[in-house]
Amino acid sequence: MARTKKYPGVYERNDTNGKSFYFIIEKKDTKTGKRKQKKYGGYKTAQEAYHHLIDKKSALNNGTYFEATKITLNHWLEQWLNITSINSRASTLESYKYRIRHIAEGIGHIELIKLNTDDIHSFYRELQKKEITYKKNSEKSMKNLSAQTIYDIHKVLKMALARAYKDKKINHDLTKDIVSPKQSRPIHKVLKPDEVSSFLEVAKKDALYCVFYLGLFTGMRQSEILGLQWSNIDFKQKLITITETLNSKDKKILSSVKSENSYRIIEIDDETIKVLEAQKKRISFEKKHAGTLYKDYNLVCPTTIGTPLNPSNVRRNLQRVIKEAGVTRVTFHQLRHSHATLLLAAGVPNTVVGNRLGHSSTRVTEIYLHVLPGMQAEAIGKLRNLVTSNQA
Repeated sequence: MARTKKYPGVYERNDTNGKSFYFIIEKKDTKTGKRKQKKYGGYKTAQEAYHHLIDKKSALNNGTYFEATKITLNHWLEQWLNITSINSRASTLESYKYRIRHIAEGIGHIELIKLNTDDIHSFYRELQKKEITYKKNSEKSMKNLSAQTIYDIHKVLKMALARAYKDKKINHDLTKDIVSPKQSRPIHKVLKPDEVSSFLEVAKKDALYCVFYLGLFTGMRQSEILGLQWSNIDFKQKLITITETLNSKDKKILSSVKSENSYRIIEIDDETIKVLEAQKKRISFEKKHAGTLYKDYNLVCPTTIGTPLNPSNVRRNLQRVIKEAGVTRVTFHQLRHSHATLLLAAGVPNTVVGNRLGHSSTRVTEIYLHVLPGMQAEAIGKLRNLVTSNQA
């Protein structure tokens, strides 16, 4: 080993991958009273090692020094999931578990205290080459992970490492040094204004018409519509209050929503009231027809026997309606996008649209501004009229 001249206390060593730097902290063992040494290494530069040496000495002096826990990243991710489960929805935890599986396969075996940015960046490069099996029309084929999936994996790893640093499992906040993978910009397909009437005309013949109508004319999430109860609708005031959602995995009604902003009141119009009244009559008929088989959960959009709808059935019916109507092929969530985009195209302020959707800020709502063709042309037309009128 060779001590560096410019940075006292920092040593240089030759590794298989080149030079690296380390330092040694000496402290008193509280149990034995003896002095013991702890080595911190793997730093790319002497300057980086020196900064951490100063931090460690400072921590020793003010009594905040600790030694990181020797556990693998896999072990820590399990602990982090348990911590996160305290205030996360079941669907959120499922998405975390999916992303963690990729992390576990790639770098989960590495000791948490030994994990560095080189390991993480190398892992991201491997993810870009990784292929997964997927089924389409009963046929299996291979495809690469999307840029968005890799970015989502990065977000979960970053959250877990930030918590590890906060809980003193690691000595260094790795999240500050990780280079984020490129995030793909999602393409938001929506129903165009001239497609809405064609879509509704066909949808009226479907048993799930009310579900589709609410998605398009309230901007509610699918889980919010499928968990909506009649007690949350004020027909006199023309209001819908969002307080429950349907958990798609176990089909249980949850007294919780996606985020704090998702608790909201949505104003509806007379046409929506008519659709809801027709839905009430439909349910009344189905109750009589089903008899004792009917299970009344007080749902606005249940099955013919009163139980919560299966989201996969909603998806299947929607695609059938879209195909027959000959309109843009959208997912159910894109009916919500359509609602937002059509409102913005009609000149409704971002804040109003954001409130209807339950967005935390107008920045989230602004992603819909570019979707409909002609919106920019209309904007430049207004500018041209303004300039011309002032020149006259």
